[in-house]
Amino acid sequence: MTVREVKDALERNRLFPFLEERLAGIADLSLLDQATRGELEQIFYDFSIAIEERRKMGVEENGLSLLIAYSLELVQRINDNAEKSLQDLLAGK
Repeated sequence: MTVREVKDALERNRLFPFLEERLAGIADLSLLDQATRGELEQIFYDFSIAIEERRKMGVEENGLSLLIAYSLELVQRINDNAEKSLQDLLAGK
């Protein structure tokens, strides 16, 4: 799958149906409930608009690599927010 296919699926809010079709028999996405899917689609869509994947993530063609990069970006942001919250807590804020 290409970066363009993934971005098209995100723009149409159809990432998970697209992935289920393309990864049938390879990956089981049934563990993600509809709410989680919706949140991830929105976050990944926001990333697709805000992040220049070729420059920041080194991804040019492979759509699966793009989704992995988005996932890592999300984990990093969650970790950064957790650290900030902990620092605020320790500082008495």
